[in-house]
Amino acid sequence: MAPWWSPHRWGLQRVFNLASPIVRPVVNFQSERRLKNALNIADLRHAAGARMHRMSFGYLDSGADDEIALQRATASYANYEFHYHVLRGLDRPVDLSTEFWGGEKINLPFFPSPCACHRLFHNEGETAVATVAAEKQIPFTLSTFASQNFQTVSNARAKGKLAGAEEPPLVFQLY
Repeated sequence: MAPWWSPHRWGLQRVFNLASPIVRPVVNFQSERRLKNALNIADLRHAAGARMHRMSFGYLDSGADDEIALQRATASYANYEFHYHVLRGLDRPVDLSTEFWGGEKINLPFFPSPCACHRLFHNEGETAVATVAAEKQIPFTLSTFASQNFQTVSNARAKGKLAGAEEPPLVFQLY
């Protein structure tokens, strides 16, 4: 049992949750403004760096060892320009669906890649990302070093799945 002076014993988190609707908009005002004004990946990276704890952002923004692979990947994309008029004139909504592995249909041609310890970045961890992936009907890959177990993430995906829709693949990264 926690000591008498512990905030966990008094349930202060419950009190803080009551104040959340008032406090959260004030605390998140700057972050939400930066996010709304972001035009490209560099702006999103800046917004994340300003919002996240330095250690968490450093982990997410870095590569392995001496970061040569990260530098090469970044440099290779510098050779491409995106022309935003490419999808102009197409009937809305544009169908971006494609087939995945064994011919399973997914709604988008990309999906979240595995990353260890999602709870460093969000209090709900992998379940938050897995739920959104299920809502959008795209695969989710759970890292070997996830902060939540496979069953918890699988249950969250089942809750996020749209009614009557097929559940997209849940992949486990094993190494």
